[in-house]
Amino acid sequence: MDQSLFELNVDTQILFDRLSTMKKGDFIAYETLTDLIKKNVQIEGYRYLYTARNMMRKMHGIVIDVIENEGLRALTDEENIALTGKRALKGIRNKAKLAASKITKIDDFSKLSDESKIKHNAHLGIFQIFIANTSKKRIEKVENKVAETGEKLPMNGILELFK
Repeated sequence: MDQSLFELNVDTQILFDRLSTMKKGDFIAYETLTDLIKKNVQIEGYRYLYTARNMMRKMHGIVIDVIENEGLRALTDEENIALTGKRALKGIRNKAKLAASKITKIDDFSKLSDESKIKHNAHLGIFQIFIANTSKKRIEKVENKVAETGEKLPMNGILELFK
């Protein structure tokens, strides 16, 4: 492993070495990982485990998911597709809703500088696009079209569905 940019923490290395033995579909308990580094990996050892999980994804192509209060699971390809897409789209939608809510909390829009008005309207418009296009109905529409065509849709093809 190339350590030219930073020195890897020993606890991260120990956790990564253990995670590296996992195959897709395997589970490992937090207790086992905690015993390895003598730190609770859900509390003070969390950052080391977080880094080790990211290293697994980047270096071995294995997505390690959290099983709340139990441990970690190396996702199968089917699990990865089912969980990652759904969670990411939900997260994007929630972040866009929150950002839209925050950006509209302006005392007096007319008193904003022209530059701020432009940014406000542009950003709000983009947030609204994210919100509208990550609804369950829109996602199902894209999935149905993909099922119909049997292939990945280009971005323009997806946008056409929403007209």
